Amino acid sequence: MQFKEGLGWKACYDEERNLYTAERSWRGYYQLCEIDKATYDALGAEPIDGERDDKLIASGRCLFEADDDYYTSPYCIVKDDNYNTLAPWSRAKARYDRTYNRENH
Repeated sequence: MQFKEGLGWKACYDEERNLYTAERSWRGYYQLCEIDKATYDALGAEPIDGERDDKLIASGRCLFEADDDYYTSPYCIVKDDNYNTLAPWSRAKARYDRTYNRENH
């Protein structure tokens, strides 16, 4: 697996499955997406521009979304049941478990 990281995001290219995934987070909000090669290649290409990279990741297919800011009750939305299989490196499963108190299950 190959990784790229930037301000508030991390992306992965899984060579064995030819699969690109990325996560982004900011102030309690979290999103995991499947992205394409062009998006992966474009990430981090501009000098530190977190907003641009954030939008690139958000344009992918959303697999999982969560929010645990202090304004709302914490929630998770699973948009693809295979999110953890597609991106086992991500923090999505840990966020799900923490939100629903499943750390020890």
